[in-house]
Amino acid sequence: MVALDLINFKQNLAIIFASNKVKKIAVAVSGGVDSMCLTMLLKEYCKQKSLTLTAITVDHKLRNESTLEAKNVAKYLESQQVDHVTLTWHHNDIKSNIQNNARDARYQLMVSYCKANGIKDLFVAHTFDDQAETIMLRILRGSGVDGISGMECHTQIADVNIIRPLLKFTKSEILHFMKANNFVWFEDASNRNLRFDRVKVRNLIAEFQKDFQLTKRLNLLSENAKRARNFFDEYIENFFKKNCEIGNLGFVLIAKSKFFSEHEEIRFRLINYLIKYVKNEFDNYPIRLEKIE
Repeated sequence: MVALDLINFKQNLAIIFASNKVKKIAVAVSGGVDSMCLTMLLKEYCKQKSLTLTAITVDHKLRNESTLEAKNVAKYLESQQVDHVTLTWHHNDIKSNIQNNARDARYQLMVSYCKANGIKDLFVAHTFDDQAETIMLRILRGSGVDGISGMECHTQIADVNIIRPLLKFTKSEILHFMKANNFVWFEDASNRNLRFDRVKVRNLIAEFQKDFQLTKRLNLLSENAKRARNFFDEYIENFFKKNCEIGNLGFVLIAKSKFFSEHEEIRFRLINYLIKYVKNEFDNYPIRLEKIE
């Protein structure tokens, strides 16, 4: 197998699994080059470590070709001796916010499948380039520090670990790996559809890539923002432990004097934290600023 810094990839996996008695894992597979690359890498790793790998494809039913594409992915992975399952998203006609709705539905379906089958680790194939696109999208939407922190290597949804081991790998590295090893992938026509904001952003980054190394700089911005966000998160958690009292019925009490003595940024973040605490919804995205206001 031609190298894609495989030593680094395997070391990352070893760290992920060090404190986790894993027997089986899952990988999200759209059929695109990134997810097929991750599947092939995980297949090799699981073979060496005697782990069970299940590839999950979601047929989102948003394009006429989606069912055929899912079948092609299943057929190819079967030829590669990779267990595969297709999950179907049943929905009414969707007119707006298509990509976000599809993303949320994919995660809901895959996480539900993992929980039903005793799988605690779901791998997804977001890359260095995907991170840059995410940061640029959030900049254009006016996101704050949390938004431009971007995606994490390890998060959770409903107690299922969402793991992104390719965040440090570029699209060009992945393409080289796939071509060098003669692996197959399936292009999604929607990746070129200018109706979608992410495609517009991808083209924008490509336009400035040569002169500004924009992908690299956006990832650097993400790392810088994460440091600030992590500081805020730690501060809020400590403040909560010291100054908040949990009532028997699940409500939270805090002295107004202590609350209003804090900086406005801390007050906003504390309200966000308290709402998530009471609702027990720490897995969800931060509450929008205008709602907190």
